[in-house]
Amino acid sequence: MKVRKRWITVVAFLLAGSVQMDLAAQETIEALVKKCENLNGVKVNIVRNRHPETKEVTRSIMSITIPVQSNQELVDDFVMAFQKEKENAEQEMENKENGKWINLFYRFEKKSYSLMRDDGGNVIVNIRENTGGDRMVPATKRQKQQKEP
Repeated sequence: MKVRKRWITVVAFLLAGSVQMDLAAQETIEALVKKCENLNGVKVNIVRNRHPETKEVTRSIMSITIPVQSNQELVDDFVMAFQKEKENAEQEMENKENGKWINLFYRFEKKSYSLMRDDGGNVIVNIRENTGGDRMVPATKRQKQQKEP
């Protein structure tokens, strides 16, 4: 019986450790996002969708435009943070050109992160979060709308 309790304790610690490592990587990106919200020359756009009845956020999209000329260190920090996320991602896509990352994309259960370089010398970071599913109209209303001519 003691061996079983110890085994359960070990498994619990291992699971907690893996969740903590995943959160730590995402916390790095979230800290950089907070930093961007207060920087001059960095544009931050946020779009939130809300459930029509509960008013809870069901989806949010944040887009951050960073001019590379004046913020190369910030861009490098984002690339390193994205690379930390890589091992925990459900889906990943990476493109490199002339030795520089031009596109990074990582998808997780409810969040996805992308980093792209545009032709104008900017880096665009997008963070998409689905918190309440894709459904914007409750199923009963959607069924009624489909039945009506």
